[in-house]
Amino acid sequence: MSILKIKSLFLYKVIMNSKLKLFAVAILVLLQNPLKASHIMGADISYSYEGNLIYKVTVKFYRECKGIPLNSPSFKIRCADSAIESSLNFTRIAINDISLRCKDSALPCQPANTVSASGVEEHVYISMLNFNFAPLNKFINAGCCELKISAEQCCRNGAITTIIPGNFYTEAMINICISNANKNSSPVFNSIPIQYLCVNTITSYDPGVMNVDDDDSVSYELVAPLNDNNNNETYTSNFSPIKPITVANGPTGFNFDKKTGYLIMTPVNSSEIGVMVIQVNEWKKDSTGVMHRMGYIRREMELIMSNCGNNNNSPYFTGNGNYAICEGNKICFTINTLDDPFLPNQTIGDTVELSQINPIPGSTFTIVDSSAREKSALICWQTLIGQGRSLPYTSTLIARDNHCGDPRLSYKPISITVKRKAKFTHSNQWQFRALLKTLITPSDPKGTYNYSRLIRDTSGTTLNYSTTMNDTFRFVTAGTYYIEHTLNETGVNCPSLYIDTIVVTPERLTDIKQLTRSPFVISPNPGSGIFELTSESSISIHRIIVYSVDGKVVSMLSGNNRKLDLSVLPSGTYTLQIETSQGNFSETIIISR
Repeated sequence: MSILKIKSLFLYKVIMNSKLKLFAVAILVLLQNPLKASHIMGADISYSYEGNLIYKVTVKFYRECKGIPLNSPSFKIRCADSAIESSLNFTRIAINDISLRCKDSALPCQPANTVSASGVEEHVYISMLNFNFAPLNKFINAGCCELKISAEQCCRNGAITTIIPGNFYTEAMINICISNANKNSSPVFNSIPIQYLCVNTITSYDPGVMNVDDDDSVSYELVAPLNDNNNNETYTSNFSPIKPITVANGPTGFNFDKKTGYLIMTPVNSSEIGVMVIQVNEWKKDSTGVMHRMGYIRREMELIMSNCGNNNNSPYFTGNGNYAICEGNKICFTINTLDDPFLPNQTIGDTVELSQINPIPGSTFTIVDSSAREKSALICWQTLIGQGRSLPYTSTLIARDNHCGDPRLSYKPISITVKRKAKFTHSNQWQFRALLKTLITPSDPKGTYNYSRLIRDTSGTTLNYSTTMNDTFRFVTAGTYYIEHTLNETGVNCPSLYIDTIVVTPERLTDIKQLTRSPFVISPNPGSGIFELTSESSISIHRIIVYSVDGKVVSMLSGNNRKLDLSVLPSGTYTLQIETSQGNFSETIIISR
């Protein structure tokens, strides 16, 4: 597309937009020098919960330093499903030069926010939003839940080839109704945005998203860039959100993982400048199991292609990055980096630096040999009971060579799934003449479990082993014994173990009185499937769980109903776990037809 055509199309969009944003000045500058005026390379927005209906919002603009300075961007908040909106005031708190340069090169963006050499500046803006008071309380009073926080600045790079460039606009969304109730903060991008791409070179990228709220789910998607609220930029040719640039064929051409945001691509056209937007959606499951979107954040990046020559290879990783472990256990693994010289032009290999962003809390990251050219890292984590969850814990490693003048980055996502151990309660009930009845009860009756029970004496000799939910064993000799209760959820393989110490006295061997007695009588038993519970006292029943002989939950009855209709169950023996205000009791019933 010719520069003249780009200018004409952009001017048309400006006129059609009909918004007063100093367009006249911007257009004159663009017509004189479109590359110099094009300073916006991307942006992202995040927010953190600071108290009831109070949020701290951070906006980061990424500026091309050879373009015009970045000053006075505009910020708004609006209701997603109505016309209610309000302007916001932000304060710029930092300007950081994040240009990718080797150690021997000076940073190019000097002085800050001036027209200088090609490089990238990060401009950080913050604002505290208090929805308890005017003017922002109007959103709460109107019952508006989904709020869009936007940042915009004129104008996009006129040399972009994959969209018709117009006004720069980006946003984040917070569902304040759900987020405030859960004291929720948004995820945060921790890696720097892509700056420049070398054609015919495999490039990996991980946004390094850190989610501070452990129980929330995140998903990733590629979306279109915006020029205004609910208004996408128009793509040229056959480009789209999932095809932002021209890439090579095959799995390394363009591969985006919607679960992790990890990206691999191989650009092939050095004359292209594209735009890519990664949107991170945050989800929370309510008490009924339904997922609701808490909000989303977006990172927009301008992809500038260049022919980097034939004198440098990108570093890469070896070693597995996906692991699973049971909570309470410790895991250690090593990740290695390699950087092959580009022969025959490069005879001396580059030194590789290895670092970690968004580390898993409680984990350790250690460089094995700091003097090695190609670094390796040992990552260890002692997990704790209670850290098990369905979502993996994630981290990101970055390998960076020190090649002058085009250093390369590679990313390695780390994923550790911590599996929950099966939780249970157990009880031991003495009957008579040293007959002990033992019962294992899973805390979550919805799962499918494997049970085991091992009884040993003090010499370690096994006296009894069973794999049922409940069992009885008669001791014949006084002494000390140990019972190992084990519960393992099928498919998880993270068993929980509890060891009881049992002391059998001589008096216990001859005692004919049942020491622990259930207050309930079940009749008729055996029965055809309809049973009635009676008791001497007015004990209150909370719930009754019915287990088959293999430990599976086959029925659950709630409330204080004393009539049990189990007629749908086949003939057999079942265990009732009766949860009451005075403790839990177990009874055995037989259905016989």
